[in-house]
Amino acid sequence: MDVYIDDGIEEPDAEAANDAQLESSMKLLNKQVDNIKNFLFKSQVALQLTKAQRNKDQKIQISNKDRVDRWSMINCVFMMLMAAIQVHLLKQMFKEDKKAKRQAKI
Repeated sequence: MDVYIDDGIEEPDAEAANDAQLESSMKLLNKQVDNIKNFLFKSQVALQLTKAQRNKDQKIQISNKDRVDRWSMINCVFMMLMAAIQVHLLKQMFKEDKKAKRQAKI
């Protein structure tokens, strides 16, 4: 039966191998973190562009709605005015003149 006592001293080759492995792991982690940062940055830029486009489209929609409302109101007022004029003209056409009635009776 063999007994091994660990006195906390590692061999230099094992320590160098662990350091190299740790360093390569750190480089890999740093690379992955940088990739995630780049992805987040690109996502943030895309989100800002999308928000800017949405705001632009919303302003255009509001502008178009205002224009349509204004011209619809103008057209409604114009049609009401034309209807009133037509009714007045039709009444004038069929209105009997009092003088013409008197002369017709004689």
